Amino acid sequence: MTRTQAAISAAILSLAFAAVPLSAQYVEMYKVENRVKELPEQDALNTLAKHLGIPLDTLKSEKAEYKASMGELYAAHQFAKQSGSDFKSMMLEFRSGKSWGELAKAKKIDMDQFKKDSNQLEEALKKTERASR
Repeated sequence: MTRTQAAISAAILSLAFAAVPLSAQYVEMYKVENRVKELPEQDALNTLAKHLGIPLDTLKSEKAEYKASMGELYAAHQFAKQSGSDFKSMMLEFRSGKSWGELAKAKKIDMDQFKKDSNQLEEALKKTERASR
């Protein structure tokens, strides 16, 4: 391997490993979205509302107002909770063009905590799915 090839390989690896933490929130949101697909929307919203400790009507109106997916609702509420901010601010920043990765970095979101909480939500959604059969 030439010196140039080695430098290019090192740069690619550096970029790949740097991107991993920023994409972690997308993995968690994707898992939530996939689990939600297996449920009627009302059951999914009930479970999410209970998990987040937010009134169901509030969650429904936020979903409609921001035309947000369940994963976006979840991420915005968790980011707001971890950063001491509010849901509306998170959604406005996201809708202004910032990615979830940029928000996570700017707000210093603890991605290990985000992942742990999303796993708990995923388990709750699985229980809801089993109970609805």
